[in-house]
Amino acid sequence: MGCQNLGLFEGNGQGLNVDTINNVYQNYRFVDSLIIMTISLIITFWLGIYLDNVLPSAYGLRKPWYFCFTASYWFGADPDRRIRIHNRNSNASQSDIEGRNDYDFETKFMKKENFEPPSNDLKSQEKDNKILKIQELKKTFDNGFQAVKGVNMKMYNGQIFALLGHNGAGKTTTISMLTGLLTSTSGQCEVFGYDLFHDMNNVR
Repeated sequence: MGCQNLGLFEGNGQGLNVDTINNVYQNYRFVDSLIIMTISLIITFWLGIYLDNVLPSAYGLRKPWYFCFTASYWFGADPDRRIRIHNRNSNASQSDIEGRNDYDFETKFMKKENFEPPSNDLKSQEKDNKILKIQELKKTFDNGFQAVKGVNMKMYNGQIFALLGHNGAGKTTTISMLTGLLTSTSGQCEVFGYDLFHDMNNVR
C-alpha cells in the first residue's frame, strides 16, 4: 500500500518529501505506512525475543511463558535468593563444626579412600561462597537414556579441575548443563552464591 502510494505521488509529479508526507492522496497518507511499519517492527522484534526464550529447543535453557512478567527478568536476580543460599552454606559449614561431614555427598558414589578432603584455605572459599558446588546433578533424555546419574563435586579457585571418564560417561552432558546448553533433569548447582540454573545471566 505504501509503495503504491509512493508511486502515485511520483507519477502525478508531486513527489514525496517532508512537506508532502502528510498529504492525503486517495484517502491515504504515506506517513501512515511508516507508522504501521514501525509498529510491526516493534511487535515482531519482541515476539521473536519471547518465542526464542520459551519455545522448546534441543539446546539452551527454556524460560517459563510468564518470564517477561517477572521482576528478575527486568531488574536482575532476587538478592534474597543469594542470601538464602549463603545461609544454607553457612549452616552446612556449622554442621562441620558440630561433627557432621559436609563432604559425604561427594563420596557417595566413590571409595572414601580415594577422596582427599580440602585444606583449610579451600574451606574458607566454601564459607565465602567462592566455589562451584554441584549436588545430585542428573540428566535423562526424552528417550529414557540417563546420561548423568547424579554428579556431586566442588570446584575451587586456584585449582586445575579435570573431568575424566570413558566414552559415554556423561562428561559432555555435564559441561553442557553447566554452561546452559542443556537443561538438567534435577539437581542443584551454585556458583559464587548464585543458583546456576535460575541466575545464569548473573553467573555469566
